[in-house]
Amino acid sequence: MGHSISEVDLKYFEILKAKLNEDVIWNVSYYSELEKQAHKETLLQLGINDNNIIQIKITDLKRQS
Repeated sequence: MGHSISEVDLKYFEILKAKLNEDVIWNVSYYSELEKQAHKETLLQLGINDNNIIQIKITDLKRQS
């Protein structure tokens, strides 16, 4: 599912976290190193375990046909 991790979306992520299994893996894409760090900090503040966060540079994602 594609979403931004901005302030407007935080309530949505709080609901997702509350309803999902604690061991779920969060795959998060980013454009820049600054955005990468900001996303990680936001997810950690939501209480998501660091070991459950996978960060992928957007240019490394491949379009599936």
